Order: sequence, then C-alpha cells, then structure tokens
Amino acid sequence: MRGDYRKYTILLLLLIVLLGTFLRIYDLGKENLWLDEGYTLATAEKSTSELLDSLYEYEINPPAYFLMIHYWISLFGTSEFSLRFPSVIFGLISIFLIYLLGKEWFNKKTGLISAMLMSISMLNIEYSQEARTYTLLVMVTLLSLYFFTRLLKKGAPSHYIAYVLATAALLYIHYLGIYIILLENFVIFIFFLKKTALLKRWIISQLAIVLLFLPWLPRFIFQMEYWITGWRETLIGEFGLPVFLGNFGVLLMAIPLLVAFIMLGILIVLIHYGKVKPGEMISRLRFSKNYFMAFAAVYLILAVLILPRISTPFHTTKFSLFLLPLFYILLARGIALLRDKKLQSALLILILLASSFVMFNYYNTTRKEEWKDLSGFIDTNAGENDAVLLCVDTNQIVFNYYYAGSIQQVPLRVSIIPKQNMELFKSIKPQIEGRDLWLVRSHCRKAKGFYKAELDKIAKEDSKKTFNGIEVFHYKGG
Repeated sequence: MRGDYRKYTILLLLLIVLLGTFLRIYDLGKENLWLDEGYTLATAEKSTSELLDSLYEYEINPPAYFLMIHYWISLFGTSEFSLRFPSVIFGLISIFLIYLLGKEWFNKKTGLISAMLMSISMLNIEYSQEARTYTLLVMVTLLSLYFFTRLLKKGAPSHYIAYVLATAALLYIHYLGIYIILLENFVIFIFFLKKTALLKRWIISQLAIVLLFLPWLPRFIFQMEYWITGWRETLIGEFGLPVFLGNFGVLLMAIPLLVAFIMLGILIVLIHYGKVKPGEMISRLRFSKNYFMAFAAVYLILAVLILPRISTPFHTTKFSLFLLPLFYILLARGIALLRDKKLQSALLILILLASSFVMFNYYNTTRKEEWKDLSGFIDTNAGENDAVLLCVDTNQIVFNYYYAGSIQQVPLRVSIIPKQNMELFKSIKPQIEGRDLWLVRSHCRKAKGFYKAELDKIAKEDSKKTFNGIEVFHYKGG
C-alpha cells in the first residue's frame, strides 16, 4: 500500500512538472527582448574579466547569473529562446524543490499542492520566460531553506555543508538573498538560542558563508558606493528631499530596517535572559474585529490609491518573487487541512480554472517592447542622412539587437536634474542640426519630456508612431 502511494506521488509530481514545462516553454521566443534583458545580453557578451569589472555599469548585481549566461550563449547563441531558456530550467527545478520543502515542513500532500501552485503561477511563469536572474534566485532560495530545515531536523554535517554552499551561492546570485539569511538567523536566535551545540555549529556555518563571500566583498562595496551615488540624485532631484538627507543615498532606505534589527536584537537579548517568553508574548496578542476591519480598510485604500500610480507594477513583483514560495506552501497547507474532500477538490479546480483564464490573457497579450518592429520601421523609412535619438541611452542595446542598418545613432543620457539635461542636449546639437530626426522614447521617465520639448524648438514634428512600450517621433530637418 505504501509503495502504491509512493508511485502515485511520483506520478502526480511528474505530471505537475510536465505541466509547468509546457507553460514555461510555450511561446518562449515569441516576444522581443526588452530593456532589462538587453542589460543581461550586454553584460554576458563581455569577456569574463570585463564582465566582472562592468557589474556597476548596467547591473548592481553579483556575478553568478551573468557568468552562467556568458558560457551558455557561447554554446547556444543569443536568440530570444536561447537567452531565456536557463530561466525555464531554474523555474522547473523550483517546482521540484518547493515539493521537497513543503514535504519537509508538513507532508507530501502539502508538497504536491505547493508544487501545483508553483507550476501554474503566472508570476513564476512570466519570470521563467525572461532572461533575468529572478527564477535562479527563487531556486537557490528554496535550496537554502530546504537544507536549513534539514539541519534543524537532523543536524548531520552534510546538511550544514549543503546549507553553507547553497546560501553562499545565494549571495552570488542576488543581494536579496541577505533577507533569507536574516530570516534563517531570526528563527535560530528566537527558537533555538538555548540549544548550545546547534548554536555553535550555526555560528560556524555563518562564518563559513562570510568567508566564501569575501572574494566578492571589495566589488560589493564598490557597487554599493556607486548605488548610493545614484540614489542621491534620485532622492534630491525626483523626490525633493533636502540635500542633507539625500546625501545618505540608498542608506536612507535602510534606516527603518536598521531600527527594526536593533529592536530585534533587544528582543533576542531579553529572550535569552528570560525577561520575555515568546509563547506567552504570542498568547497575549488579541485582535478585535474592529482592529481587523480597520487594518483591512487601510490596506485596501493604500492598494487602490498607490498601486495604480506606480509607473511599472513590474518593479513591485520582481523583487518579491523569491518570497512567494513561502506563501504557496502556507496556502497549500491550508488547502491540505480541509477535512471536506469535495471542498478541497473544488478549491483546487477553481484555482486551476482561474489560472487558465489568467494564462490565456498572458499568452495573448504583448508585454514587452516591440523593438524588432521599430527597427524594421526605421530601416524602411529613414534616409541615409537621418539620425535616431534613443532615449534612454541604454535602449541602444536592444535597438541594435534587431537593427542591422547604418543610420547614425545618438544615445540620449538622461538626468532628473534639469540643468544636467540641458548640458547633455547642448553636447549633441552639432550631431543633429540640419538632419531628419527620429526620436525614440521608451523607459524615458526621468527625462519627463525634456528632449522632445527641446527638439520641438529647433525642428518640426511631422509624424508619430507607437509600438508597444515605444514612441517614435519624426522631425523634418532645417
């Protein structure tokens, strides 16, 4: 009987993975590369030494993903399908890993439902079809959490070694991995602080992770300095903060986090010395219906008022993707605990039907910029003496991926500080005066229409064409 159940579990898991494979490979190379995928390609095409030295130019990220893509494209080329296929592989492995983690935390049934939810998750599918690091981050996050769970349960040396390697790899994939390490340390220091033997091994494992990260540490510090400088301009110019606050750069965003960890440290000390007992503290928490309704109302108001004003919802999801598996496991556990089997089955069918509707819209909607169509339009309509102005300058990467002509290209750098934009515009005027111009705008939020306004002063706009995510304006030269 147990053998039959094991075969049944393996068969279901295989079917779930096959479904996930189809959903991730379907139309994989259909859409054009978009700006961030262009960053991936531009970084991965460099030599190994240039790649490592340039990870502050387009990317403020660790090197592991880009090195993988560097060697991948040397074998399989740079087509849209090829560039995105590693993300498919990472997404599929994640389905198997979330099954293992759900099984470790609860049971096989929870693991299977978790795997199903991951398999049909639109967000996981979308990022599995994108040449970026996010599904690799999800995969290694699950690996770290799995071996973390195993070392807590069994404590074998092999589990500590596997945990250290997976977690160190996490830091070489994306700096968001720091949050997973903090989460794991939170669990250890809250619930296992008095287990001396485990605590000693844990501290050694954390030191080993730091030791493995040391080779990258100088570059990490340089990236943070570069990032702080960029945020300084954003905070002062775009958000209007006083200079003395803006000078903190990205560190300003870390102040609430710093305060939270100071409070957490105080809580750990109090628990250690017996001043606070977590069980008693949790049991004393009481939430009345009024408090709950007030919280729900505030949450809904913020969602309605703020989320539609975010220029690209993409940024609100990609950085939280690595935490979604935890939600899937908790949701799966809730479904698995339902005693009414008919209700349980109905709920799973409802989720599948809802996902089918979402997937139909996903596969029938153009989501990425249409650079291939734009390049064909420019190639057909532009004259030999024309010039293409690309706002922002990094759009030149994806434009040249599709464009094979010889038209002069003028990349437009943008700043949120108006005086700097004016200086930049003056520097390109000798290149564009007297020519027919094609102004291409995509991801040009910082310029806020500056370049178009300046071109309107010196040339006459005679046509406009729109592609998905791209505007192109034609100006007749003098």
